[in-house]
Amino acid sequence: MSTSDPTVKESPAVAETGVGTETILQTRALRKDFGGLTATNDVDFGIDEGELRCLIGPNGAGKSTFVNQLIGRLEPTAGTIYYDGMDITEMPSHERVRKGISIKFQVPSLYQNLSVRENLRIPLQTVVDPSAFDQRVDELLERFHLEGTGDETASSLSHGQQQRLEIAMAMSLEPKLMLLDEPVAGLSVEETAEIAELLRTIRDEDDVAFIVIEHDIDFVESIADRVTVLHQGEIFTEGSIEDVRNDPAVKRIYLGEEQ
Repeated sequence: MSTSDPTVKESPAVAETGVGTETILQTRALRKDFGGLTATNDVDFGIDEGELRCLIGPNGAGKSTFVNQLIGRLEPTAGTIYYDGMDITEMPSHERVRKGISIKFQVPSLYQNLSVRENLRIPLQTVVDPSAFDQRVDELLERFHLEGTGDETASSLSHGQQQRLEIAMAMSLEPKLMLLDEPVAGLSVEETAEIAELLRTIRDEDDVAFIVIEHDIDFVESIADRVTVLHQGEIFTEGSIEDVRNDPAVKRIYLGEEQ
């Protein structure tokens, strides 16, 4: 929180991501070593409130390691993570969720033998009064185009429906920042377009910031406000999708286009 007393110095977390800033998350010199291997190195990464940022790079670039540090699954070897005015570097994963960080992994982690409605009720228990469960579930089913599936088991849904259900579960927690790991992997062209429209709508209507790990450059082009390219654990370049697509080094190394 900002202070009017000039003799009181703001903490770095507040100065970087607190009241009066547009930045919701900022890392500084973030590094993760696995023995003699440095998976992420000196990463300074920031994202603004309501921004839809895509994170790209080849396999082994450090994308998953970076995101796992953001959500608390991996403890950084060095560096700091600031989020919404707080230093969350050592904060447990469940506390980060409570503070408004949600994640959807590439492979849906649903309760396959439970109904769609029961899957949605599980995360809602932490944020909604039980008397409002049914109304909120109905709203989520409609918003995420899952009408008519409430009583079906999650295992009976198509892959695209499962992806939408897991995004709905993450959104039920009312996050400020959502991390998505390859949300359109294995989807058809039509399903991919539907997910793209859904993410843009959430960004615009809910002011949620997104960090999306993705290999599908056409999908990235359809959603990204900005793109960050990771290479060998470091930020290689950042910019608009046009800047990234037109960068000769990015074309050669990441998009597989020889110059």
